[in-house]
Amino acid sequence: MKLLVTSFISALYPPLCLHCQEGLLHPDCQLCELCLSLIEFLDPHERCPRCFSLDYSIKLKKCMGCREAAHPFSGIGAAFDYVGPAATLVKKVKYGGQAFLAKTLAAYLVAQFSRLNWPMPDIVIPVPIAFDRMIQRGYNQSELISQKFASLLDCPCENHLERLFGDYSQVGLSHHQRKQLGSARFRLKRNVRIKDQTVLVIDDVTTTGKTLEQCGRALLGGYPKR
Repeated sequence: MKLLVTSFISALYPPLCLHCQEGLLHPDCQLCELCLSLIEFLDPHERCPRCFSLDYSIKLKKCMGCREAAHPFSGIGAAFDYVGPAATLVKKVKYGGQAFLAKTLAAYLVAQFSRLNWPMPDIVIPVPIAFDRMIQRGYNQSELISQKFASLLDCPCENHLERLFGDYSQVGLSHHQRKQLGSARFRLKRNVRIKDQTVLVIDDVTTTGKTLEQCGRALLGGYPKR
């Protein structure tokens, strides 16, 4: 009876592609074949191995920004640009309450991770979100993605970072405003041990890299290996 009801409802209200709203052939899919084909992985070989910038000199093996500044991290990576169907998936998790899509995004990250040629992490740490966003959404989308990612790699995921009191979301800030944010917005929690460990920090979206840089500086206090 349950299968009959489900099939009847599906016939009346067929599942739609989250991006273009066209009908889907299978109810378990989130995107149609066309929208899936529009999601393209970023090529690590065309990016700075340190900050993942496109302003990259193959000869010097770093970008202009990395030549002028020291970073607290070994490298930044991303699966795809925040456009089209890929952006829709992120927005649905972040703003649409569709937490189940975190598993899909984690699968994309695992696929890209294998192309980055990075060492396996000893621990995965999500970027904590602002308190008001946590109350509003009921979950941290970066934590959900991190948990699924860590599960696929069979490594632990821990909330070892915390935001400092009074911190706020960067949504709506310009590129310049993000760059001007203070450097101490995160800290390593008390009694956390990451010494000599390879740490991987995951955020849902990176714009200027400022958030990841600040997380990296906070983690340096725990003396990680990488």
